[in-house]
Amino acid sequence: MRVALDTNVLVYAEGFGDDVRCQLAGNLIARLKPTDSIVAVQVLGELSPLSIHLKPKPSPTSFWLRPCN
Repeated sequence: MRVALDTNVLVYAEGFGDDVRCQLAGNLIARLKPTDSIVAVQVLGELSPLSIHLKPKPSPTSFWLRPCN
């Protein structure tokens, strides 16, 4: 089953928000296989202004800061 990630999940996973939601979102993304999840272009468009203009909390589960394999 494939899962489409919502903007809010990615925002929290990036460290924008309270610690509980950020941790839950990071854990959710960490459990998903790359082949089982998709991110719509619209979601990337909604997320990019936050990533560019605001500084997120440091997070080891950060979606954008993980090294590519």
